[in-house]
Amino acid sequence: MRNVLQALGIASAIVLAPLVVQADEVILFKCFFDWRCDPNTKCDHAGLELRIKHNTDTNEAEFLGKHGSPLDQIGVHIGDRSVSFLAYQISGAVDVTTIALMNGEAIHTSHRIGGITMKPEQYLGECVALPSSE
Repeated sequence: MRNVLQALGIASAIVLAPLVVQADEVILFKCFFDWRCDPNTKCDHAGLELRIKHNTDTNEAEFLGKHGSPLDQIGVHIGDRSVSFLAYQISGAVDVTTIALMNGEAIHTSHRIGGITMKPEQYLGECVALPSSE
């Protein structure tokens, strides 16, 4: 009986092994922008924090926390020196976050429309990439 149970255990492991799915590789970018600039004033102190979750297998991304809207569509552009995340808003405006791959320097540009008024802003800061599994 013991040999039969061992054989069943081995057989089920062999049959179920292909069904094990590997976790997608996910990078969490934690960003802090300490300078804010807009066309009407000079740059001033800011405290904008962004978190971006990027699935490198599917190349899908999402902004976590209070930033953005569930209706936003996020595009990812990976270059040889930076990665950019583009949030396409339902209003037609976009937010762009670009992160330098070599040192984490980052720029977040917001092209928002409040009612009928443009509200452009640019933030300067840095991001840290934290690899994890989903």
